[in-house]
Amino acid sequence: MVTLKDREKILEDYRKNLIKLKDGRLEVPDEAIGSAFQCFVNRPGTTIFIPIADTTREYINMLLTGIIQFRWQLWDEVVDQPAGVDEWVDNGFLDGAKITIAYYDAMLPWLCNLEAGMAMQNMALAATAMGLGSFMMHTIDLPTLMKLLGLRFEEVKGKGFPQATPNPVGIDGVLKGFCPPYRDIEKAVDEIAAIKWGPKGIYGPKGYNLPKVKAYDDIVEIAKAYCKYVYETYGRIPKYSNAMYIPILMQIHHVDIGFYDKFFPEYLNEIDRAHMSIWHPELSK
Repeated sequence: MVTLKDREKILEDYRKNLIKLKDGRLEVPDEAIGSAFQCFVNRPGTTIFIPIADTTREYINMLLTGIIQFRWQLWDEVVDQPAGVDEWVDNGFLDGAKITIAYYDAMLPWLCNLEAGMAMQNMALAATAMGLGSFMMHTIDLPTLMKLLGLRFEEVKGKGFPQATPNPVGIDGVLKGFCPPYRDIEKAVDEIAAIKWGPKGIYGPKGYNLPKVKAYDDIVEIAKAYCKYVYETYGRIPKYSNAMYIPILMQIHHVDIGFYDKFFPEYLNEIDRAHMSIWHPELSK
């Protein structure tokens, strides 16, 4: 049973971690919303939750894990050669499967969808428990939405490649991707390695206190070499995916009790009917 004290603690944590980007509701143009939802998405009385996944963090994290566990031969499928890791392929350190840049990039949306989906599912369960309506969607024009949120788009460096598009890398002062211009490649890899195995890392002395993996220095250097190769050769990192990604969106709103009473009374429960008196007693008098 959630008590009033529990609610106050939740609100306290929420306010402490809240960063306001701008006043008012995002003015999302109707044409950027899927036609099936235009009449009721982002309207007064609704709240849209937009998880922004930092794929660059996962890009480096998963790369380190793949090198450790599978000794991936990181490969550039365009020119059919190692992607900056020739030294470690030649000396036999990387003796696992060939993983192309395209194959590796394709893993990122799946992973980000998974984690964001679980978070949104938990929010949907919480909304249901509070007597609120909710639904998940992925129908908004994402570049338009990202620009409205203030994401910074970096132009492709150098010649890039024909299909390359500007890369949303973060929000200045709020959300900084593990990539240029916020971090150079080597610093980005060092930071992720420290989050895993550093003094305050999850596997470090203040975490699980596990010994560093064998050939730790080689593994970090391989990750740096690969990431530098991708960025310097193709002008963006990730090459095919975006640094920041919006996997799914969720809208939460009050249930129109009168509508459901008239057309679908069987779908209402006592929690739905009691929402206003429990959460907004000042309005239900």
